[in-house]
Amino acid sequence: MGKKPPLKGKSTTFAALVARRDQARAKGDILRFEAIEVKIAAIKQAEENAYRHHFLKSREQKARLLLTGWLEEGAEGLPQHRFPERGSFLEYECRWALAEVLRSKNPPRDIIQGVAALFVPNSGHPLAHTYFIAEISRRGAGRPENTYTRAQIAGIVETAVLDGRGVEAGVEEALQLYGKSREYVYRCWKEYRPEPLVRRSGRQ
Repeated sequence: MGKKPPLKGKSTTFAALVARRDQARAKGDILRFEAIEVKIAAIKQAEENAYRHHFLKSREQKARLLLTGWLEEGAEGLPQHRFPERGSFLEYECRWALAEVLRSKNPPRDIIQGVAALFVPNSGHPLAHTYFIAEISRRGAGRPENTYTRAQIAGIVETAVLDGRGVEAGVEEALQLYGKSREYVYRCWKEYRPEPLVRRSGRQ
């Protein structure tokens, strides 16, 4: 049960680049942010070309790719068991698909059972493969900061500014959607906002 070998010419993973991009954005380093965006776009395009048949699958099928993998022809024509490469754009898509399926009204039973199997401590379990075992981490006192949520909040404010409605309008919208404090929303905006901002009309 080997993993798919990395795509040729790929120097780093999609996930690693996304993390670096977010850091650049948080620091207001626009040149680095844009350079990383170009690399991310290239990796996404390469993976979409290499695994087009997987990217076209439904969200349920993508969830199953993450949980159980797939078979494809390997060396000497023998079938090999593959999984989305760790940190790849395909894995990212499949993880989101799995989350969406689990949050839907009636998730398929086989997907629920597949997720449950990830928590089985016995490594001899058929689905308890070392490639993708669920781990619960960062369970110290208090709740860990949600980077994705903070970026989403900042994005709402950014959109309002770019549309000409102003920061306050974006803050109010974020408050209604996320129920956070005004102070928290402003902090997210300060940490994640891109510089410089350009209105949709093209004016600074």
